[in-house]
Amino acid sequence: MLGIALLGAGAPYLLWQATAAVGPDGLDAMAHLLSRQDTADAVLLVILAVGWLAWITFAVALLVEVPAQVRGRRAVRLPGLRLSQRAAGVLVTGVLAVLSSTAVASAAPSPGPAATAETEPGPSQATSGSPATAERGHEAEGTEQADEAPRARPTYTVRDTRPAQSLWSIAEELYGDGAQFTRIADLNEGRVMVDGSRFVSAGDIRPGWELLLPEDEGGEERRSHADAPRAVTVAPGDTLSKIAEDKLGDPDRYPEIFDLNRGARSPQGQRLTDADQIIPGQRLVLPPDEEQPGRQNPPAPPKESTPQPPAEQDEAKPAPSRTELASPAPSTTAPESPQPSTGTAAQPEEASAATPAAVRTTAGVTALTAAVVVAGLAVRRRLQQRRRKPGESIAMAPEASTTEQRLVEDAEPAAVTALDTALRSMARAAGEAGIDAPPLKAAMVTRRTIRVLPADPGEPVAPFTAEPEGAWWSLAPDAELLTAEDAATTPCPYPGLVTLGADNERSIVLLNLPSSDVVLLSGSAVEVREVCTSLVLEVAMSPWAEQAEVLAVGFGRELPRLMPTARLRHVPDAAAAARDLGEWLLERHQSPGAEHESWLLVCADSVTSDEAWQLAEALAAAPEGKVAMALPASCAPVFPRGQVWDAAPDVEQMIEDVEKDLVLQRMSSPDYQELLSALSTTTEPAEPAEAPWDQVLDEPSEDEVPEGPENVVGDGGTESDGRPFPALVKAAADPASDEETTRPAPKAELPPASPENAEVEVEPASDASDAEPASAARAAEKVGAPAEPQLRVMGTVELTGLETTSRAPKLAALAALLYFRPGRDPETLCEAMGPTEPWSPATLNQRVRELRNRLGSDPNGDPYVLRRSGKDSPYALSQALTCDWGWFEERAAAGLAVDGSEGLPELESALSLVRGRPLAGRDFGWALPQQQRMISRIIDIAHCVAVLRTVPGQHQDLDAARHAIMIGLEVESTAELLYRDWMRTEHEAGNRHGLRTAITRAQQAARRLDCALEPETEELIASLTQDSAKPGDSARTSGRAFV
Repeated sequence: MLGIALLGAGAPYLLWQATAAVGPDGLDAMAHLLSRQDTADAVLLVILAVGWLAWITFAVALLVEVPAQVRGRRAVRLPGLRLSQRAAGVLVTGVLAVLSSTAVASAAPSPGPAATAETEPGPSQATSGSPATAERGHEAEGTEQADEAPRARPTYTVRDTRPAQSLWSIAEELYGDGAQFTRIADLNEGRVMVDGSRFVSAGDIRPGWELLLPEDEGGEERRSHADAPRAVTVAPGDTLSKIAEDKLGDPDRYPEIFDLNRGARSPQGQRLTDADQIIPGQRLVLPPDEEQPGRQNPPAPPKESTPQPPAEQDEAKPAPSRTELASPAPSTTAPESPQPSTGTAAQPEEASAATPAAVRTTAGVTALTAAVVVAGLAVRRRLQQRRRKPGESIAMAPEASTTEQRLVEDAEPAAVTALDTALRSMARAAGEAGIDAPPLKAAMVTRRTIRVLPADPGEPVAPFTAEPEGAWWSLAPDAELLTAEDAATTPCPYPGLVTLGADNERSIVLLNLPSSDVVLLSGSAVEVREVCTSLVLEVAMSPWAEQAEVLAVGFGRELPRLMPTARLRHVPDAAAAARDLGEWLLERHQSPGAEHESWLLVCADSVTSDEAWQLAEALAAAPEGKVAMALPASCAPVFPRGQVWDAAPDVEQMIEDVEKDLVLQRMSSPDYQELLSALSTTTEPAEPAEAPWDQVLDEPSEDEVPEGPENVVGDGGTESDGRPFPALVKAAADPASDEETTRPAPKAELPPASPENAEVEVEPASDASDAEPASAARAAEKVGAPAEPQLRVMGTVELTGLETTSRAPKLAALAALLYFRPGRDPETLCEAMGPTEPWSPATLNQRVRELRNRLGSDPNGDPYVLRRSGKDSPYALSQALTCDWGWFEERAAAGLAVDGSEGLPELESALSLVRGRPLAGRDFGWALPQQQRMISRIIDIAHCVAVLRTVPGQHQDLDAARHAIMIGLEVESTAELLYRDWMRTEHEAGNRHGLRTAITRAQQAARRLDCALEPETEELIASLTQDSAKPGDSARTSGRAFV
């Protein structure tokens, strides 16, 4: 108070007196500054001016801080007044603290005996984490409790609200008295918050910070208040969607509210069982904001004070979901060690240092393993596309299996890329520093960052930094990771890193198996096999395990031929595995550059004592940290130091190496059989072409390829101007596809190529027609008729007319499902829209109703979304709702029906409808077969246009041919048929640089798939390079010279 009075009134009084005394002489001295030697008055005048400026800025800051802190809001930060505002904030905070402490001391009553008995926490009271603390405080007399250990201090997570939260508003919310904020401030002063900054009582507080709360008399009550979830009372006319939009900012989060409150009673005694039937006056628990990881979901909706009978309690309890095993239990305790947030690191292309991992479990595996498996399936189908002939379709089940749909739904490919890039970046940094990559025991992908656990304590290696407490390293907030090209040329030194499961903090935990040597699995044969299957599938397909050799015993006989890589082998028994290990050790000793290779044995079969001793002897001769074995627990007498894991499902257990409680991930036998069926289909031959696709042009024979001129000139570019035709390829944007990583093109005599992930503008070809089909055109002829809604799937899924609605993506996805899967029953539609967490029938009804209302009716007055005639009748769309895929098929069929170049306008018109990879925008597991069919047809039409536009004659247009090839490669960047078309086009143009670029791109695409070029491609490269090579060129007969 005194300080504010002195600075607010005393300072200006003294400044005014000094200015009056010095002012006249000072002004005179300033006027003669250059002609007089005595400048003391001028200096004093300048000092006074600085003092006035300082006082004015402080006064302004004080005027801003006082009303803000009194109302418990964050003060507006004025530019240039940071120091003044901080000083004013300190003074105002101190004054408020003095006033509040005085008021509290004078108003605090002395507690009587009865009050003491009720409020004083004792060992018989419930802990703060219990939802019934207040009730059990009266019922616990005479009941023995096991929680005699000291309770952890309660915490509060700062929310992102408008207006912003302050210590005053938090104290007012928790204690009903904003003046209590000083107790919170004193308790947290100097603590390191989750984002790495320190708490300063005079500074701001930020969303996501976890604040310690004081615990004293009445602490239990305050803690339960602090941890109580947000709630809302239903008003007349409310819906769950409206509540989700008003309170959570996203109407699509209404299922979370329903799941939290399922079975809760209303004041009238009715239970909540239908999302569309909420009762005014009912109090609903709200889930935490998605961006606030510190606030935990309550385990159940509020219960009545009257205890329910056992049967009633079971009925009210929500059914467990697939994600419960990975969900954290509610807790009010502070974390043992604060983890600094990584923010957003400067990273190349798709890699992200702060990769949120939505840790859900699908088919028993985490989102990380799901992404690896989905990427492996995508590679296999790309190989199918490369092998098929023009017009054919790849072999694929008519509908994706339930397991594959769930894997696609929950896959987190960004987490896979981020982890792989971070590990390779650390290996590169260690190599540049002249040291070996640090051995790791484990890694962890959290919702905020990536963490690794080194085997030996020491200085962290970039891009990781040591955490304030504990032995873990976290990815630095400003980490600079390798580009995709550099990462592809840097071997990952941790090929034995495999996912174990998710902990109770929703983080994916991986163990470096070679650091543990031997792990032993106990349980039934089926349980052990399921855990082993998940381990093998991840190692066989994960990007960081490229230098691993894994042997499977007792399961997976059919897997090696189905994997996209050659890392996996099946051996009949453990004795054969022991012999193979001996041979591997000898080969490794004789082969240079094998320091990062690892050998893994995953055995789900019984092992005899002799076989176990053979494995033990081979392991003793192996270098440390390069060999690992997962064996049945019966081998424990031979491997007494091996960790024993319980393979039973739903069993949480401590994993010693990572000191985490986990439930081991597994691939259940039914899910594995469905996945095996999908993988087996990728080995089947392509299906014969059917009309009209049997009219797709074949590739020109070698005799039909015109000879290019020896001088390299043409419309594609010349050697003299140094401007080759731009690169045609960009990386596919499908989340379910494998990540695109390419090696840089060779520098010698090669034109520069734009990065594959660069945006490529697609202009319609000159002969392309943008006219809609006759049916749509006739409807548009009506004067004043509203534009008809159109479903667009030849790129990101869109539904015209819904672009401005918050649920547009989901409604468009629902419309696409109804369009491509007509006649399906409601249960099938619910599972397709939410493979992991299916929609409820009520949700489906509400979404269909909303879709019908938003689309409206056709010119005849009939709704575009038809009404069902009965309870069991399917949902369906009107035939009047058009789709660009239907237009594509119509135009393509018309173009293929005529001979030669006469069909070019229709073919190019069909190709002009393509906006990117079909059915893109999100992961549509149900649409995988349809998506592959679309890709095949787009490639076929692009091939036809390229061939017809390359043939000499009046229709030859090499730029149009390149344009068609570009569209096809944007859809599928590894289509070798189109690369051959590209080579023929550049050869016809006489563009030697363009030909070399096409050859290089084709070879890069083959390397991404870890396969060789097709024989037809090798023969074409040999033919074209021999024709266009100049005397003295070293590359005459083989495309390999261009690599």
